[in-house]
Amino acid sequence: MRLESSRRAPTSCSAQRKAASRIFTRNSFLTNIQTNVISHVDTLIDVMRGHAKSGEELGLSELFFRFTLDSFVAMAFGSELGSMQAGTPVPFATAFYFAQQRSACGLQL
Repeated sequence: MRLESSRRAPTSCSAQRKAASRIFTRNSFLTNIQTNVISHVDTLIDVMRGHAKSGEELGLSELFFRFTLDSFVAMAFGSELGSMQAGTPVPFATAFYFAQQRSACGLQL
């Protein structure tokens, strides 16, 4: 399968890059993003320490997915998802992962 080029794609990508450049400024990083990530790294370390103490198996891939999702949800929506501490799958995380997998399948050549 070959991807067709579109005249709208560069315009769309340009608009997305321009919007992102306004969000990810130095000031935004130092005040919001850095604080958010540090907070979630602390939670990540706590979860890892808990597993180390208990000797319970820990899936790093799943934990890092949850770390990324928790951090992004907090930055984008100002809400704490808490998926790293959850012992069971969080419905939003499950739905997001499903949508991500379906999108990836649609993009395969």
